[in-house]
Amino acid sequence: MNKTHSPSRASSRKSLFEGRINRLAFFLGNAVLVLIPVVTLLVYAAINFIMSSSKQSSNGGLLPEQGAAIPAVNILLFVFFAIYLVMAIFIMFSLYIRRLHDMNLTGWLSILLLINPVSLVLYIVLQVVEGTDGANKYGPEERPASMLAILGFQR
Repeated sequence: MNKTHSPSRASSRKSLFEGRINRLAFFLGNAVLVLIPVVTLLVYAAINFIMSSSKQSSNGGLLPEQGAAIPAVNILLFVFFAIYLVMAIFIMFSLYIRRLHDMNLTGWLSILLLINPVSLVLYIVLQVVEGTDGANKYGPEERPASMLAILGFQR
């Protein structure tokens, strides 16, 4: 008997904005997008504290002088956040579009994210309302296997 492996629907997705995700995947994806900068800022604060407390203040003041390495850390942090911001915008729109697809709605409604008060309401609605059962016009119901799949990096 000749068995051929047929690709799953998740692997046939051609773009970061196709397919569907459920409420849990939507929540986890947004949580990761929030946790990355929070953890980065905590590490930055720890590095900044260690670097600034290791220097002795030569002027006798309460605040220690900043070393030459702190501006370098600031520049690295700025570059990291600039790159992260661009990536996070694409991932965020991907999460919202795929969640709207799960509810059998057009992804163009994700434009509402650009209106500040409406974006909070949209997030709450997408987190609370269940998606359509079974297949809809955007594909079959999917269960992402990993966090990379939720964020759209794995098909």
